[in-house]
Amino acid sequence: MNHVSQEAIARGIRIRQTQEGARATMEARVALIVAERGLTAKQLAKYWVRRRKNCKPRFDYWRFAEDQGISPDWLFEGDIRAHPRGTAPRPHQPRRLTDGDAA
Repeated sequence: MNHVSQEAIARGIRIRQTQEGARATMEARVALIVAERGLTAKQLAKYWVRRRKNCKPRFDYWRFAEDQGISPDWLFEGDIRAHPRGTAPRPHQPRRLTDGDAA
């Protein structure tokens, strides 16, 4: 029997909601990636660029998509088929040995 985790179901719901209605913006899709991957404000700071002196900084969506390994089609257009599969890799945690596992 194939069991799907609650996290995977919730993730699918979040992804599909970013396609619907007024919430379907690039900002919403970036926020989804930021939340899934746990990016910090310091990590996002490099994507805020100024084209000219005394101009308001703009978010570089293209570079963000490239650096995060996500499809620009999904980020700009919301094409669900281009959305990255699975969550970001998590740090490896060593398995703890119990008394029965000791070699």
